[in-house]
Amino acid sequence: MKRVIINIFASALLAVFLILGIDIYTDHRLAAEATSELTLEEAEKTQVNAAVQNPKETKTGDTAENQQETSVEAETDTKEDKPVAYVDASAKVAVKFNGTLAAESAVLINMKDKSIIYKKNAEEELSPASTTKLMTAITALRYLNPNQKITVGEEIYMVGEGSSTAKLAVGDELTVEQLVQGMLISSGNDAAYVLAVNTSRQILGQALSKRQAVDYFIQFMNANVEWMELEHTHFNSPDGYDADNQYTSAGDLAVIAYEAYQNQVIRNICKMQSVYIAEKDITWHSTNELLNPDSIYYYDKAIGMKTGSTGNAGKCLVSLAQEGEQLYLCVVLNSDEEGRWNDSVALLEYGFGL
Repeated sequence: MKRVIINIFASALLAVFLILGIDIYTDHRLAAEATSELTLEEAEKTQVNAAVQNPKETKTGDTAENQQETSVEAETDTKEDKPVAYVDASAKVAVKFNGTLAAESAVLINMKDKSIIYKKNAEEELSPASTTKLMTAITALRYLNPNQKITVGEEIYMVGEGSSTAKLAVGDELTVEQLVQGMLISSGNDAAYVLAVNTSRQILGQALSKRQAVDYFIQFMNANVEWMELEHTHFNSPDGYDADNQYTSAGDLAVIAYEAYQNQVIRNICKMQSVYIAEKDITWHSTNELLNPDSIYYYDKAIGMKTGSTGNAGKCLVSLAQEGEQLYLCVVLNSDEEGRWNDSVALLEYGFGL
């Protein structure tokens, strides 16, 4: 009888130890999994923070062909560690601009001495529309090589209704530079999303969903906003489609345009009136009428850079023009279709006449 009782007690004790052992193992396994997930999350956050805090240090540079060029502007891209700081000379200009602008906001910049020649509501926060794509190009080219091949994915379906597109299709294989062309020349919102998704995946890994990748890219865009010390700008999309909490000012956009101009790839693309893409047997035409010789708004001094148009933003234009050694940058926001061209030419001609 004693033996039976002892056996029963031993069996019960063994059962208790087994249960405790399973519980302890389970707790350790769950803790390990939680730690692993936390480690991955922390690693991802570390990568994001590193990219966000040091946007200039992660730049990949221009194409090999462009790197051979010795222009002062191209060299500036890699040497400057501070954003451009314009000097407001508008009050000191001897001859004042006496024209009437349709635009709600505007600035004119002398790019040679980095001075503001004219401003109208330059700090007013307005919707940026597709002028946003200048920041998208800056951000993408800091992480992607222009010659890098990218396969277009389903992110092209993330564009808003009625968006301008580069007519990309899932499975298209294009270089980063070609995608930037599609985004800046024909103002393709689809190209903006392809660049956004692939930039984030290059930094954080291919496992990111489309939505995650776009959200991270927007963080990188706004990191550049912070680096440029812009007080009146915030982005919430890579293409500038109307969205809550998305705005810029003419003054801030002039800083973004300056930074874009420092990149040889962007500079070359923005002055193109059209480009043929053999891989798609398609020609992308510029939305900038100042560059179109067949347009009534053609301006032979124009060398760029980006249009914008949405319901909230109205008609916008960032334009560059050159005559001899003179180089002027003009930004007009919330104008009308005719006004954005006429406003820009009037301001640019005023600058050249000083």
